Amino acid sequence: MNDFKKVCEFDMKDNRPRRSPAEPISPRARIAVFSDTHGHRNAMRSAVRNEGPFDVLFHLGDGVRDGMNISEEFEIPIYGVTGNEDYGMTLPDRRLVASEGWSFLLFHGHQMEINPYHSEEEWDRHFRDMAGMAARENVSFVLFGHTHQAVLRCFDGVVLCNPGNQYRGSSTPATFAALDLDGARLGIRIMEEAGEDRWSVLAEGTANAAFPAGKEAGACRAAAAVAFSNR
Repeated sequence: MNDFKKVCEFDMKDNRPRRSPAEPISPRARIAVFSDTHGHRNAMRSAVRNEGPFDVLFHLGDGVRDGMNISEEFEIPIYGVTGNEDYGMTLPDRRLVASEGWSFLLFHGHQMEINPYHSEEEWDRHFRDMAGMAARENVSFVLFGHTHQAVLRCFDGVVLCNPGNQYRGSSTPATFAALDLDGARLGIRIMEEAGEDRWSVLAEGTANAAFPAGKEAGACRAAAAVAFSNR
């Protein structure tokens, strides 16, 4: 997909009991989501300083120590998971985080053997597997990393998001995701570094925690599928 800057709108309902205990966050919070920083903290620092303030940080692995350092520097709580290159870290490799009306499954992605070179058919299979994983945990959002490619999609009623990477040797600009929780409404943007201390919107969408009467729970409304920028 050459034109990656699209707008998505989702509807979902998330009021079923979760199977695993979820760590709570405020129902009104701004969350910065990072992954695959691989020791590079400058872009993270720029994102937090220039696109904040943020109330919570998520780091999806492969550089989770970077997230912990930025968390300490800016005094922002962090929820992190380990990736396949987070050697010596004792954090979990998956987490459930929830607020009133919203729930998030965080994991790195190497557990599913995903990579950016899969065909569209292979990716649909992986997206279906992620949506199934979300259904088993009764979560609204799946946040994953590992591929170094930004993703924002709605698949089988679940929002799937990869914030991309901030790897120093990457051939593409640094990216991260910004989530804005405001009660029953959530805004999500993939932000791309556009110069020194400047960020632009690469993709964005909104989600609603409850349906109008008669809507089937878990469906997506007007989902303009946003997938890999290199398709």
